[in-house]
Amino acid sequence: MNKIKGVKKISGEKDDIEKLNQIINFCRDNYNIAHDKTYSLAKSGIEICEKLTLSAEKNILETYLAFFLWHNNEPQKSLSIIYSISEKLLANKNYLEFSLGVIITSLIEWAKGEVELAFNTINQAFEELKNQENTKVAIIRLNWTLGVFYFDLDEIEDSLRHYQLSKNSLDHETDFSVVAYINIGLATVYKKKLELEKAEKLFEEILVYSQTNNIWMVEARSYHELGMLEQLKENFDKAYRLFSKSYEIRLANNARPAMVTSLISMAQIDIVKKNFSNAEIKLLQALEISKEKNLKPKTSILMLQLSGIKEEQFKHKESLYYLKKHYELEKELKNVIKNNKNAYLQLNYKVQKTAKELEREKELSLLKTSFVSTASHQFRTPLAVIQSNTELLLMLLSKIDNHELERVKKVTGRITGQIAKMTDLMEEVLVLGKLTSGNVHYEAKELNLLEFCNVLIQQFNTIQEDGRILEFKLIGETYRVKLDSKLLGHTLTNLISNAFKYSVGKENPELSIHFKANEVILSVKDYGIGISKNEQLHLFEPFYRADNATDIKGTGLGLSIAKEYVEINKGNILVKSILGEGSCFEIIFKRLMLYE
Repeated sequence: MNKIKGVKKISGEKDDIEKLNQIINFCRDNYNIAHDKTYSLAKSGIEICEKLTLSAEKNILETYLAFFLWHNNEPQKSLSIIYSISEKLLANKNYLEFSLGVIITSLIEWAKGEVELAFNTINQAFEELKNQENTKVAIIRLNWTLGVFYFDLDEIEDSLRHYQLSKNSLDHETDFSVVAYINIGLATVYKKKLELEKAEKLFEEILVYSQTNNIWMVEARSYHELGMLEQLKENFDKAYRLFSKSYEIRLANNARPAMVTSLISMAQIDIVKKNFSNAEIKLLQALEISKEKNLKPKTSILMLQLSGIKEEQFKHKESLYYLKKHYELEKELKNVIKNNKNAYLQLNYKVQKTAKELEREKELSLLKTSFVSTASHQFRTPLAVIQSNTELLLMLLSKIDNHELERVKKVTGRITGQIAKMTDLMEEVLVLGKLTSGNVHYEAKELNLLEFCNVLIQQFNTIQEDGRILEFKLIGETYRVKLDSKLLGHTLTNLISNAFKYSVGKENPELSIHFKANEVILSVKDYGIGISKNEQLHLFEPFYRADNATDIKGTGLGLSIAKEYVEINKGNILVKSILGEGSCFEIIFKRLMLYE
């Protein structure tokens, strides 16, 4: 048993000091089991502290007073005490009581839906304790609390991790109520993961442990959880017996809100077995307690269940009465999701988590863009130097004999070709960086598509060296559209260039515009090498190149950029292709979108 440090056993005070020691040790061992007794002893201990002017010991007992107030649904009174003593407990190295105060604070914040604040409270406590000695039990308690929080958020693996961290640190000195609740947490996680054998084994161990150490709340909880497992296995008779044992313990200790849970579970078994009269008795009993304790969400559920029973008994009028009461309560509760604490917390947490992830993603995107831009510009300078010096070399070599000159030209030609390739790559990487960061300028203006495409056709037809031309087809009645012509121009230029590049020696590529009532379709078609079905799935991914295109000049970025440009223009792009026969790329703009 712990002794109070720094207290002199002076004659006349000896009995008070001894009594105070006993009170503190009792509170430490039993605060979570014998609530009323802990409260009364803490009050009397505080009187002794005031009599003997023992401030440190008073702060310890005030922690257990705060725990009782929290447990008795008086959170503000509890917090008021904790706020006034927390720093003093830490300064006096009363780490057990300090951690208890932290846990109470975070649980109150949690109940209010302040997820972020609750996590911060726990994490700050970890920081306060990390370099201190004799904090093992305090850290165990904090990890257990995080296990509870993550379970409420349905973050099951994180919950399991923190419960296991707590359990791995347990030793024979650990408060047996803490041991019990850690194991309950673990067993509940296993049940959630549908690892039912693990859950059952652990709940059975907890049951024996709670009976040995006289922890009635844990014993009742264990019976109830084992009953739930048997219910899942459809062993209804056994489940009912276990629920009954749980109820008897809760009844004996006047744990009325918990009695409601037991009664509902027993009633559900009665309903399964068609014992509607027995189920009704239990539900009405539960309803009485729920009204007494103002448990409105449970009252609402009970009304709905009673309505169902009355319907089964063909008592339609009574069924309608309970159903009406159920809906009235739901309306009173206003926001159903907020009355489901876990659902509300999960939603709130996920919103906050998503916001953080988006912010982080934004930071990474900016960093990536900065890198791409810098790298691209850094590459340009040496490439330009290499290019200019290669041209100079060719000029200087013009005076040597023809045979050697041809050899040099071949070498310098290869160099020049690779420089051009790298320059193209850098240009497209720079564009991709802008796209990734959302820095592409978009300016939609009215556009005559027919005139726009005619200009493109003329440009391509004048530069082709193999005698082929880009053929054009117009379908439907023309109308003006609103698009960013620069982005559209880049996209079509890429698609038309590819059409020529991948169909050498074949028929002329085609560009067509199909004006429909509800959409405009721009198509670029070739009769070249085509693309396999499997490869079509990856065609618009950055740096992806089809197996049959590796010998053809390209960076693998053109189509991914084209897709981004089309989507910025509020359109869609798709490909239709047959291997060995050719490909057709379609850009589709919905007419309604063209005038937004």
